[in-house]
Amino acid sequence: MRRRLSSVLAAALLLAGCQAADPARPAPTPSPSAAPDPVSTADPAPTAAPETLTLDYDEIRPVAYLATWPASQCSGYFTVSRDGRWGLMRADGTELLACASAVPISCCGVGQHWIYWPQPALGWDAFDALSAELEAAGDGSLCPGHGMMADSFLYDLDAGQIVYYRYTAPSDIYPMEEDAWQKYGGLLPVCPVHLTRESEEDPWSVGERQGSWFYIGQDGEAVRPNRDGEAVEAVAAGWFYREALAPVKVDGRWAYLDRSGRLATEAVYDPVYRGNYSETETAPTQAACLQNGYAAVSRDGRWGLLAADGAEVIPCEQPGVAWEGTTLWVKSEDGWRKQELPRSS
Repeated sequence: MRRRLSSVLAAALLLAGCQAADPARPAPTPSPSAAPDPVSTADPAPTAAPETLTLDYDEIRPVAYLATWPASQCSGYFTVSRDGRWGLMRADGTELLACASAVPISCCGVGQHWIYWPQPALGWDAFDALSAELEAAGDGSLCPGHGMMADSFLYDLDAGQIVYYRYTAPSDIYPMEEDAWQKYGGLLPVCPVHLTRESEEDPWSVGERQGSWFYIGQDGEAVRPNRDGEAVEAVAAGWFYREALAPVKVDGRWAYLDRSGRLATEAVYDPVYRGNYSETETAPTQAACLQNGYAAVSRDGRWGLLAADGAEVIPCEQPGVAWEGTTLWVKSEDGWRKQELPRSS
């Protein structure tokens, strides 16, 4: 059965929520952001046999991991909604945070901190108690005040090279080192921009995107999105990490391309999760990256599961599909149930 919050905190959450940082409360000390653990494109073992557990959530979505821009997804957790409010569950169906937030739960780039601000505001005592309960269970903690720290890679048009850009306060450029390539998978999405600064003491400023997103390998070679050799413009892109495919937005919808840049699918997919934090918006903005060889995809309001060869091993015919690298949930008319992972043909 799903583990609920303690009775005192559950009652409090029905009436209250976490607010932005209190000026009287010390802000957390930022620590270096971390990428998701590298994942393999090899077929993972099927998930355990279906259980009788049925979940009554309206939606189950990936959790946006804000340590990178574009955001990626957490493994091991989903954000879930019921009656227009959002909470957090482990991938196995254990509810950790009640559906009380106005927006989907995301994960801060400063460690495993859940951004969870139900309304109206929750007092700090209850906030701290809830955060301690999560930490004691090994499920991270609550973010006491969302700052900004995210790693990105840009293509500096003036210097003609990839740069490692960290969004902090202030933002700055870091050298491309072996550790960065190992951390993020060796084939990195880059946005072509002009970088400017008034003086050596000023932070860097990023201009508007100048042309299509593309990818750069550690050997310096560019991998550009194409459809059977003909270039296409990608207005957004996601991560490969160690996977065979990555999502790109082409002609207003999402496709998946392989490591040569060739579109392995048509641009027919809708976004499936919100790839940035917002205090008011809940609509999905981004397609999912592959995790352990699969990604949940949506097309025209129906859901499926995409494999590393670009085939839909679950066709986009379901009311809902959720996958975060370990556990597959599929929605039917009477709720969400675990399913074994299909094999690609």
